[in-house]
Amino acid sequence: MLKSPSRKPQCSLDYAALSCSSLDSELFIHQTRAIPSAHLMDFQSFSPPCTITQHPTPGKMTNKTKPSNLVDERKRTDDSLDAERDRSRKSLAETKLQTQTQTDDDIAKERAMADNVAETNRNNADLSRKEHRFYNTQIPPQSHTLDDQLLRNERLEVYAAVELERRNVDEAFHNEREVQGALLEMIITQERSLTDINLRAERTQTDSEIDTSSRQLNSEIFEHQITKTSLTTRDEFLAIFSHDLRNPIGTVSNIADMLLEEEAGPLTPTLKQWISAVKTSADSALRLISDILDIERISHNNLALNIKPNSIKKLFREASTGLLLQALEKQIDLQFIASKSSLDFPFDFDRISQVLSNLVTNAIKFTPKGGSISVRTTSTDAVLTVSVQDSGVGIPRNKSKVVFEKFAQLHDKDRRGLGLGLHISTMLVQAHGGNLSVVSEPGKGSTFSFTLPRDSAQHS
Repeated sequence: MLKSPSRKPQCSLDYAALSCSSLDSELFIHQTRAIPSAHLMDFQSFSPPCTITQHPTPGKMTNKTKPSNLVDERKRTDDSLDAERDRSRKSLAETKLQTQTQTDDDIAKERAMADNVAETNRNNADLSRKEHRFYNTQIPPQSHTLDDQLLRNERLEVYAAVELERRNVDEAFHNEREVQGALLEMIITQERSLTDINLRAERTQTDSEIDTSSRQLNSEIFEHQITKTSLTTRDEFLAIFSHDLRNPIGTVSNIADMLLEEEAGPLTPTLKQWISAVKTSADSALRLISDILDIERISHNNLALNIKPNSIKKLFREASTGLLLQALEKQIDLQFIASKSSLDFPFDFDRISQVLSNLVTNAIKFTPKGGSISVRTTSTDAVLTVSVQDSGVGIPRNKSKVVFEKFAQLHDKDRRGLGLGLHISTMLVQAHGGNLSVVSEPGKGSTFSFTLPRDSAQHS
C-alpha cells in the first residue's frame, strides 16, 4: 500500500370521408300517396357500398413539389372514390327500378283482383235480377228493357270513373317518382359536393403542414451542416494548433529541467522557485495539448492500443510518483490499495495510467484540504475494477452524466482545465471494452470506477 507522506506543508432531452351514413338513411324518399306502404322502396335499408380511404396528413404545394407517393396515393383515392360513386349510383338505380317494377306489378295484381271481384258481383246481381223477373210476371217486358239499358249506362259510367281514377293514380305515381328522383339526385349531389369540399380542405391543410415540416426539416439540416462544418473546422484547428505548440512548450519544459538540475550553474532559491513555476506551467500546457490531440485521434478512430499483461503494482507505483506530491500539497491522505487477486491483468499500460491519473487528479482538485482519497482494485476471472473514492464536494445528480461529455465543467465558472479528462478517460476505457461510471452524493464525495475485461485485446 502506497500512502502520501504524513508531513503537512503550508501549500494548498384522403380523408375520403364520403358520408355514406348520410346517404343510406337520408335519401329522403317521401312515401307515395295511394301506394301501399308494403310496396314502398325500402330506402332506410338501402346502403350503397362505401369505402373510406385515409390519406397521410398534408398545403399549398404544386404537384411538382409534392412527394410522388403522396400524389400517387391521392390519385388512387380519387379513382377509388369515383368508382365507389359509380357503383353507388348504379346500385341505387337498379334498386329503384326493381322497387318500382315490383310496385307496378303489385298494383296491377290488386287491380285485376278488384276487377274480378267487381265482375263476379255484377254477374251475381244479373243472375239475381233474372230470377226475380222470372218469378214476378206482373212487370211488363218494356220495363225490363229500360232497366237493362239504365244498368248498362250506369256500369259504363262506373267503368269510366274507375279508369279515370286509375289514370290519375298512375300519373300521381309517375309525378311522385319524378320528384323523388330529382330530390334524391339533389341530395346525392350535395353530399358529394360537401365531401369534395371537405377533402380539398383536408388536403390543403395537410399540404400546408407538410410544407411547414419540410421547411423546418430543411432548416434543421442546414443548421446541422453549419454546426458540423464549424465543429470539424474547430477540431482540425485545435489539432493543428496543439501539434504546433507541443514542440516549443516541450522545449521550454526540457530547458527548465536542465536549469533545475543546475547543469548551467548553481541557482539561487528564488530563481529555482521561478524556474519550477515555469516547469509546472509548461507541463500543464503539455497535458492539455495531449488531451486535445487524444480527442482528435479518438474522433478519427486513430487511437491504437498496446494491450498486453501488466502489473497493477507497477501501475500504482508509477502513477503515485507525481500524484502523491499533488496530494501532499493539499494535505490529502492518498492511498493505493491493490487486491492480491488483481495483480496482473491485460491492458495498455500508458493509456490506463492516463485514465488513473485523470481520475486521481480530479479527485485531488475537488477534495478539500485534509480530505482523503483511496484507489482500490477488485477483480474476478473476467473483469478488473479500479475505483477512485474521495471525500470531496460530490457531484449534483443533474451533472452525474454531463461530467463525461466533451468540454464538460462541474461548475459554470470553473475553468481549471478544458473539461476533456473524463471524456478522454471514458473513450480509453471503452476502447478496452470496459465502462467508466460514477456514484456521488453532494457534500459526501464521489467514487469513480472503471472496468477492464480480461479479453480487452478483442476490443482494441
